[in-house]
Amino acid sequence: MVLPAIMAVSAGIQLGGTVLGMIGQAKAAAAQRAAAEYDAAIMEARAADTERIGSVSAAERVADGWRMLGEQRVAFATQGVSLDSEVVDSVAAAEIATATHDANTIRINASKEAWGMRTNASSIRRGGRAAFQNGMFSMAATGLTGAASSGMMAAQAWSAMPSAAPAQAPVQAV
Repeated sequence: MVLPAIMAVSAGIQLGGTVLGMIGQAKAAAAQRAAAEYDAAIMEARAADTERIGSVSAAERVADGWRMLGEQRVAFATQGVSLDSEVVDSVAAAEIATATHDANTIRINASKEAWGMRTNASSIRRGGRAAFQNGMFSMAATGLTGAASSGMMAAQAWSAMPSAAPAQAPVQAV
């Protein structure tokens, strides 16, 4: 009678361990997904910062171009060169064209860098979702395996128990 009771308790303990294992797997899967989401959000914030910095740097380059143009005009004037001359106009046009081109290049490079970061963020998110899904499948497999094993132990305990049916008296013929 003691052996079936021990087997039944063991089946219950195994089932409890299975449930705890499943809870741990679910929490680990959720933590992996949350960590990936956090990393992806950081990457997207960096991408937005990169674009803002690119816009500021582009505006600064244009401002520098205008400042340089002003300095050149002052230099021409102090040297006695007429500010209406073709040379001054040519230098001014070249400086503004260069500053505009540089500003556009800065913006484009910042956009490309930000795009790469956003692509990376998307990849990190997909990895987090895959890790979560894998964890959930592992949890389900643990549950099924544990339930089957516990069920077998319970069945063995049940079959090892002495029969509870009362003994029947032999039937007498009348």
